[in-house]
Amino acid sequence: AGIFVVAAAGNTGLDEEITDVSIPANIEGVISVAATSKNGNIWKNSAFGSTVDSYTGEERLFPNQKPEISAPGVRLYSTYSSDSDSSLYAYSSGTSDSTVLVTGALALILERYYEDIAGEDGKIDYSEINRVKLALANSAISDDQDMPHHPQKGYGKLNAISWSDEIKIEFGVE
Repeated sequence: AGIFVVAAAGNTGLDEEITDVSIPANIEGVISVAATSKNGNIWKNSAFGSTVDSYTGEERLFPNQKPEISAPGVRLYSTYSSDSDSSLYAYSSGTSDSTVLVTGALALILERYYEDIAGEDGKIDYSEINRVKLALANSAISDDQDMPHHPQKGYGKLNAISWSDEIKIEFGVE
């Protein structure tokens, strides 16, 4: 239906009994997001992804290995609501916080390149969603060039400008 889903990988990195990212981040077409700390290192609680898709039993392949990307997610200051607290803002940590940054970058890319991504029929299909994910993976900033995908860090850290540049390459935008 042309809908991008960006989901939190989960905050289970320290739980050895949990062997994959959370639902729906574990679904193939979904962009699964890990969290990094202020210094740019992966957050210890960020979930690990399995190399095997739990639904199909098949090995996950590029660009659908989980998680796909990491973004800041520790002590982000944002709006907050609670029955027990009258404050409108608070610090929060987690992979859910990281998804906001990836979703924002994706929204800007779609605002600028929607027509190029959608192609002649004007609709984004699964193939085009996968190409956007391919551009995301290729644009990620990786600490380890010898390991293209890490089960906790994904393909690397979000770089929105590089992602936009990769979209132009992937879709032949001039």
